Amino acid sequence: MRPFKHSSFSPLWFAVAALAAVLGWCRGESGAENYLCEGTFALCTSAPCVPLPNSGQAACSCEVLRGKSMASVPCDQVAPTRGTSGTEMVYSMFSLAQFAQGKEAMTCAKNTPWTWCLNKPCTVDPADPDRALCVCDIITSSTREWMTLGGRCDASTCQTAFWSGASLEDFEQGSEFMKKNGQSIQPRWCE
Repeated sequence: MRPFKHSSFSPLWFAVAALAAVLGWCRGESGAENYLCEGTFALCTSAPCVPLPNSGQAACSCEVLRGKSMASVPCDQVAPTRGTSGTEMVYSMFSLAQFAQGKEAMTCAKNTPWTWCLNKPCTVDPADPDRALCVCDIITSSTREWMTLGGRCDASTCQTAFWSGASLEDFEQGSEFMKKNGQSIQPRWCE
């Protein structure tokens, strides 16, 4: 499997991601309950990711948005903060917003690698406040199909890239939660 290459990752970004992994910012389990949050968050539903050496995690390039989103932990636990160097820290949450941008969901086969980003910490790029680098967990032993908005409907990329994704069940639950809370965007699937 060849690694996914993305030109927006700089050595500084990898240093921040490695520090996050060492400090344990990227650990934590998603809870059983969903919470509707409002504010600034990272949206990783189509994010390309690069595995971090010897960690089981990946650095994912995510979009920074403002508005309503879903977390599986209380909103105060994923509220934006400022790091010691003054950088803005946000968390990856779920939203249907990228469907409104025209993106489509793609289904990938079980046992292909992907990353889980919900509730994960992210550092906003000081040079581009619309992007954030998130440290997400790599999933390699999924026994079920999963989905992503990355890959531009090219299912062959499920095996050659690390996309941020979700199980089909988690995606369905998250979509229903957001629809019940006023985000009436209809998900579109690749044909």
